Amino acid sequence: MLVLAVETASPVPAATLLLAGERPPSEKMESLLLGERTAELLPRRVRELLGLGGVGLGSLDRIVVATGPGSFTGIRAGVAFCRGLARALGRPVYGFGTFEAAGLAVREPPEVDFVLDAGRGEVFRAARRSGVLSGPALVGRAEALESAAGRGISVVDLGASPLPLSWALARLAARAPLEAGGLFRSPLAYGRASAAEERFGPPAEGPA
Repeated sequence: MLVLAVETASPVPAATLLLAGERPPSEKMESLLLGERTAELLPRRVRELLGLGGVGLGSLDRIVVATGPGSFTGIRAGVAFCRGLARALGRPVYGFGTFEAAGLAVREPPEVDFVLDAGRGEVFRAARRSGVLSGPALVGRAEALESAAGRGISVVDLGASPLPLSWALARLAARAPLEAGGLFRSPLAYGRASAAEERFGPPAEGPA
């Protein structure tokens, strides 16, 4: 199975190409940092990644993308690209949350708080207790750090300690049950409303 994973939600966006074999279990992986101007250059970077793997678009079996929380522009660009590519190729597209990928990337310790900068002195926080991940929630950074310190819980900051989230996404998609059109395990989570919505409230619903 050949999986393309695109992670554009975190501060260090990347893409991964995973070739997963079943008999015997094996895998081969290529990853590429997407760098600056991710939204603009994403198609070019994916072509470069496919070149590193020596495969073409038609060889892809599954496509997966991070659904957030994280960068508003990054999530929109990544999801739009992956959905469009999957539709063009007739392949299933999968979506998993940023912290779900982080949980796979960091197996130990079983109790840890993952945080991701949300601006304005706040972070998105997801807590793993006894191996079970919950959240995320939007909290103050100082509050999150003080709470973890008071409980003796380790903190993994996805901005300060970038994780290989794209390869974790690829593995999640490879393990997921096959769905005809794919499966978004986690809805899109931008984390914070747009500036206009924060000031004026959500848009009114139009006529039915």
